[in-house]
Amino acid sequence: MSVSLVQLKCPSCGADLEIQEGRDYTFCQFCGTKVQIQNDHEYVYRHIDEAGLKRAETERMVKMKELEFEEEKRKNKKKTIKIWLITTIVFLGLGFLGLVMEMAFDSFLGFPLMFCLSIGMFVGMLGIPLFFSDFWNKPR
Repeated sequence: MSVSLVQLKCPSCGADLEIQEGRDYTFCQFCGTKVQIQNDHEYVYRHIDEAGLKRAETERMVKMKELEFEEEKRKNKKKTIKIWLITTIVFLGLGFLGLVMEMAFDSFLGFPLMFCLSIGMFVGMLGIPLFFSDFWNKPR
């Protein structure tokens, strides 16, 4: 008595399977998936790891939030640098104006404006770490 075999592919891993004719189901020898056979149709029963899916989704959402946070941080840094540059330029400009007024006109108003020069230099030096913060914060 000869046994006739039916050829089919595992729907999960794609391996070639041989099944005795008349059987209702078999297991894939390579991945272990249960393959149900009915009227020449294949059905796959898989265990779905709900906790794993939820964990992966949560990790994806956390990563997206981290990326959004980094983008917001980058935008805020750009705003801060712009404000710092404008403030420094204004104070330095007022300081140089006061220096010119003091030297050219011997004006009393020149001294307070020259004070702005020192404030401008101080504000400028305070902002220098803004430019190098990415360099200092990079992991090595």
